[in-house]
Amino acid sequence: MKAFVLAVGLVAAAALPSSASAVTGVLMDAPCAASYSGSSIEDAREHSKTCSLVKMGGKKGFALVTESGDVLKLDPKGAKLALQTVKLSKKDSEVMMQIDGKVKKDRLSVDSLKTL
Repeated sequence: MKAFVLAVGLVAAAALPSSASAVTGVLMDAPCAASYSGSSIEDAREHSKTCSLVKMGGKKGFALVTESGDVLKLDPKGAKLALQTVKLSKKDSEVMMQIDGKVKKDRLSVDSLKTL
């Protein structure tokens, strides 16, 4: 009986929506971000803003490379905000961001973002 209750509890917990959180990291175009998966964030800091804008082209999306080397692809709303932010950034590389939203696997549903 205890095992059944535990199993039901685990299934119910897995069905809950992901919780909101703040995630920090380096913002870049999704194709380049994929190449930094599992890498040091120090490597990702060198990625250029120009590369993100050229490769992005409005179609491929943006992602965040986190301190732990995870790559989180931004949802369409986040990609639109990210494109505006990258265009306005005065930095040529190391576009550090804090993104508030919901993480589900390797996806990030963006509520807001700010440059660090």
